[in-house]
Amino acid sequence: MGANSRFQDYSFLKRGINVINVYDVKLDKNNNPTKNFGRLICRLQIAGSGELESISFRKGYAYIGFAFHSKYVFYKLDYKQLVKEVKKIS
Repeated sequence: MGANSRFQDYSFLKRGINVINVYDVKLDKNNNPTKNFGRLICRLQIAGSGELESISFRKGYAYIGFAFHSKYVFYKLDYKQLVKEVKKIS
């Protein structure tokens, strides 16, 4: 049931599966939260890439980093393409 220690339990999923929860965080033209703000849109499950360490966004790209066998592996994804894929899932 995932890695654990005396102080925390990291995951209830099968070992080697990472989950990225995608939430609606859209604002209206007045910068107020929209009706569905905070709603879970989908869960992206990623297996076989190592332990998910980071996801960040900059200049139109999503950067996802994994720790895998004592090294770090990073992926750069086009943000617009990622959004299209998430919309297919949600």
